[in-house]
Amino acid sequence: MFPLLSNVSDATILLISLSFFSGGLSKGAVGIGLPLVSLPFIAIMLPPLQAIALLVVPVISTNIFQVFHQGLFVAMARRYWSLILTIAVTAILASRLIVSVDNEVLLIAIGFIIAIIGLMRVIRLPVGIPDRHEVWLNPLIGLVSGLVGSVSNLFGPPVFAYLSMRGITKDSFIVVIAMVFLVGAIPLHANLFLLGVTTPEILILSALTTIPVVAGMALGTWLRARFSQAMFEKILVTVIVVAGLNLIRRGLF
Repeated sequence: MFPLLSNVSDATILLISLSFFSGGLSKGAVGIGLPLVSLPFIAIMLPPLQAIALLVVPVISTNIFQVFHQGLFVAMARRYWSLILTIAVTAILASRLIVSVDNEVLLIAIGFIIAIIGLMRVIRLPVGIPDRHEVWLNPLIGLVSGLVGSVSNLFGPPVFAYLSMRGITKDSFIVVIAMVFLVGAIPLHANLFLLGVTTPEILILSALTTIPVVAGMALGTWLRARFSQAMFEKILVTVIVVAGLNLIRRGLF
């Protein structure tokens, strides 16, 4: 079904490593960006499902690390438990959707989602959703995020927009979004493994990709203390939008 990774050229492996490094750089600097930044470029070099499968080890390991950022896990879990639970249940029930979508359609869907989330950062959505609406908004956003993630591996965009409108603090955002990525990624990647999309060869290479990801995260964390967040986000948004539009182009033509 997929070409063996042993047939991938050294140049392609180098480009894949750079893509993971860039994703780690973004995640270290702004708390998000590993799938958003890495996936579009990896999907240019590999089939979409294989590209998504390649993210399994770095996505799960880095989000386990960030879930415990600043000791906010318990407080955020208590506040957003219904959102997280809904994402987890939806991801489990809808995890097979990703293998039933045509590759070109999947590329367009991923590109569209990525471009939209980048543009939302440019628009700067208004802040101020009252706390009383959490009761119904948390599970609703969780449902939407679970469905979107099940066909694209991008569970973050709906939650990212929601938390931006809530005006959540930066540290709290990092913890909540890490929980979202984690509970969404586990059932998705487990299903890809059971269906034979994620092979032992991909798992080994995925584990190796944690090296450039960790290096990128370390550099991103270092840069975060030295460059303005606003400037870095402008660069990140530009990369995300361009990458998303390029995926749409590849899916259409």
